[in-house]
Amino acid sequence: MFNLSLTYINMVKMNVTPKGPCEWPHLFKPDTHFGTPGNFNITLTLPLEEAKTIMAQVDEVIEKDESMHDKKSRGSIPYKVEGDFVKIRFKQKAEIRMKDGSTRVPSIAVVDANLQPVDSTVSIGNGSIVKVSYNTRPWGPKPPNAGCSLDLVAVQVIDLKEYANTGFEAVEGGFAVDSVKPINEETKEEVTEEEGDF
Repeated sequence: MFNLSLTYINMVKMNVTPKGPCEWPHLFKPDTHFGTPGNFNITLTLPLEEAKTIMAQVDEVIEKDESMHDKKSRGSIPYKVEGDFVKIRFKQKAEIRMKDGSTRVPSIAVVDANLQPVDSTVSIGNGSIVKVSYNTRPWGPKPPNAGCSLDLVAVQVIDLKEYANTGFEAVEGGFAVDSVKPINEETKEEVTEEEGDF
């Protein structure tokens, strides 16, 4: 099947991050926490040294935005330094209004380690190791503050950690349900596997 997103990526040279663990990926369905239509997004954590190239790109775009539009202040930046690591936020609007008034609905290309397309039935969870393809974009003349967005284009999933919405992690040596034998409520005796099926 013809994949327009993958074809576009092959035609245009994109910025690609080093691999790292991701958080809260919204790649197939927009994140509408702050309203509709929302946006596609993903947060990538990289060691500080590996993130410096991306940080420098962002800072350069912001400086150009300041000088070109005579802006006196800066808005929020799409990265946050936390000790020896940097969290980097990539986003793409779920709907983009074009100059002619029409609306474009983008999709995020997601591929596996072998560059095969990944569909929306795969639940990509926190801790999955990924690379992110992105573009840098200045905020332009309208916003009063200078800024840079990291527009999300595609994601390569290198090591999948499927999403499980429990909030827990396994605790070695703790309670395990298969270590408990069911009890017959009438006799108060342990039930064998054969008796406990039905």
